Amino acid sequence: MTLEKKVEELEIRVIELERQIDVLKLRTSSHSAASKPFNHTDSKPKIEKRNQKPLIPSKKTVADPVGPKTEDKTVDYEKLIGQVWLPRVFILVLILGVLWGYKAMVDIGLITEPIRILLGYALAGFFVWVGERQVKKGRNALGQILIGGSIPILILTTFAGNVLYGIIPGVPAFLLNVSWVVLGIYLSDRHGSQPVAVLSSIAGFLVPFLVEGTSTNILLFTGYEVLFFITLLFYAMYKNYRWLYLTSFILLHPALFVYAVTQEGDFRIIVLGIIVQHVFLLGMFVTKEIYPILQRATLFTSFIVTQGWVVLWLKDSDYTLFLVMSSAVYLSLSYWQRGADKLHTLLPVATYSLALLLADLLNYEDVGALLVIQGVIALYAGLATQGRIQSLLALLLYFIGLTAIITDPIYDVFSYQTAAWIILILSGWGLKFTLKRNHVFFEKFLDFKMTMRILFGAMAVLILAFITQLGLAATEGYSSDVQSLIISGLWVSYSIIGVIIGVKREDKKIRLLGIVLIFLTLVKVIFIDIAYISILVRAVLFIALGGVGIVLSRFYYKKSE
Repeated sequence: MTLEKKVEELEIRVIELERQIDVLKLRTSSHSAASKPFNHTDSKPKIEKRNQKPLIPSKKTVADPVGPKTEDKTVDYEKLIGQVWLPRVFILVLILGVLWGYKAMVDIGLITEPIRILLGYALAGFFVWVGERQVKKGRNALGQILIGGSIPILILTTFAGNVLYGIIPGVPAFLLNVSWVVLGIYLSDRHGSQPVAVLSSIAGFLVPFLVEGTSTNILLFTGYEVLFFITLLFYAMYKNYRWLYLTSFILLHPALFVYAVTQEGDFRIIVLGIIVQHVFLLGMFVTKEIYPILQRATLFTSFIVTQGWVVLWLKDSDYTLFLVMSSAVYLSLSYWQRGADKLHTLLPVATYSLALLLADLLNYEDVGALLVIQGVIALYAGLATQGRIQSLLALLLYFIGLTAIITDPIYDVFSYQTAAWIILILSGWGLKFTLKRNHVFFEKFLDFKMTMRILFGAMAVLILAFITQLGLAATEGYSSDVQSLIISGLWVSYSIIGVIIGVKREDKKIRLLGIVLIFLTLVKVIFIDIAYISILVRAVLFIALGGVGIVLSRFYYKKSE
């Protein structure tokens, strides 16, 4: 078919379509005219529709309701793996590949020692250059990893040039490594990258170990490490770098500990460096509290670790001086910050240091009563300041003092042990009264009902143990008959007092305690005393116990009436 015929057919089709359209128009106009008569009027009143809104608005006029848009909180694992973890993992793979290739070239003799050093510096520079380009292109994670990886390469290259090859002398190598650390901090500040700062801090603490000769001078070593920590501390607080703050605090201790166990020297210098670290942490906490929880935790931990350093490496007199100074400083700061939230941190440390001082000045057996008294005072201080840590520490000190007292038996009626037991019992009832009076506060961090039950039972047992020890001490050297009569008489008196107090105060627990004690006395007489006492003493004991039991039962009859 030729082109002309195709054109003719198309023209015919177009003409036919136009004709059909005209016919449809005529039909439509005639139908609309027939449906509207000329003289037709609507009997219904017209309704103004100008302001009437349609019941079902069209799509064009419907506006989407403005509501809170729910953000998609689903984790984009592709982005997380591709942008964050992929560069971190494969930068290590790249470094391993470069090292193996480097070793292969060294083995075949193509790379001499000076060339190796130059290649190391060139590789670090290449990492910085590529990292800067990646950051400019918006690939921050990859760029910062490359920049951070350049610092260890620079330091390891300097280490190789100094220790392995002897090309770089000690002092220039030390200065170069310090320069690389400063460069890392600068790059961290430039790109606002905390990981780069953390990597640089790790490398910085290792610098003295990587330069030949610097690790043998204890003063130079400790001075550098402590000064580097102080620099990182101020920089972390200035930039609000939480992980850098924590890293700088932690890394100083293993660095100095490794030196202490591998080198020789005056270790008082190292301990002094640890004390300086704690002083700066304390000063920063008092003057500039940016992240309270972390700073409080590090301050507590630092004091405990510092105390451990002092115990291990200093003399007893130095340890005592350290505790005296710590107690004085923290008590003074607690008074100065008495209206501030920092008091909840300073006061517990002051309490802890004062307890250590008491334990250091006195023997373990003699310190119990003082720890009990300190625990009670510390508890009242915790209540006054509404400090949970202070209150828990006070209860812990009280428990330690209690343990020291009950493990030191009474051998003489008029002795320190008797006074300590009296202090313990009186403080126990005072503690029970304090807890009950301030139950709203203690219910926040204690199972209050269970605590009160345990305390009541403990006090009952302690009183029984106390009067038993007093009876044994008073009858030392007497016959078993006399001892049995005295001890049983004390137990019966205890039960009678318990029942009378329980009835008067209408306290069921105390009444039950009296009943338990009278039965306990009976069990003691039957299973323990009866084999060692004479028949006359048996008669006296059983008559007394029977009479007391009957008399006590009358209290319950009167109560029921």
